[in-house]
Order: sequence, then C-alpha cells, then structure tokens
Amino acid sequence: MTAEQYARHGGMANEPEGLSAQLRGIRGVEVGALFTEYPDGSVRLSLRSHGAVDVSRLARALGGGGHVAAAGASLKGTLPQARDSALALLREALADGTPDSRSV
Repeated sequence: MTAEQYARHGGMANEPEGLSAQLRGIRGVEVGALFTEYPDGSVRLSLRSHGAVDVSRLARALGGGGHVAAAGASLKGTLPQARDSALALLREALADGTPDSRSV
C-alpha cells in the first residue's frame, strides 16, 4: 500500500495493521504480509501467521520483532526495494522454516 493509495482512500494511521490479519484469513494463506509506505517515505511491514510459520524470526531478520503469529518491522529503502528483500526472506522461510538473517 503506497502513501498515495493510503491518503486517497482516507486511511487512518493504525488501519493497515489489521489488513495483514485479514489477508491471513484467506483459505490457503500461511502468512499475511502487508507493506505500508507512510507519507514520510518510511515503509512498515506487518506480518501475521497461524503459527506454523514463526513470523517473529522473519521480522527479527529484518530488524523488527514480535511474536510467533504477529510481528513487524520498519524497512529501509523504497517500497519496491523493501518488498523485494522481505519477500525473498519470506519465501525462504516458507520453503524451510528458517529465514536466514545473513541475506538481509
């Protein structure tokens, strides 16, 4: 979600956090990940899982934190850069359950 999309739809500052949980609610989805770009250019990643994937490990690898089923991180770079680096780790985590923090 870009800052422009967020503003255009009248988003509130805490609203995006609930969207990652809604994404996780889709049948077959193991992890809900929402990337939000704020007006100041910062990018926040919100992660939610059913617990089979420890999203806190992914968040810690990206400099954030959280719990097994709910975690997040503030990411560096543009929205596309942040998304690409985080998704590479997420794919690795889904493949073998161990995101490698050295690849961040």
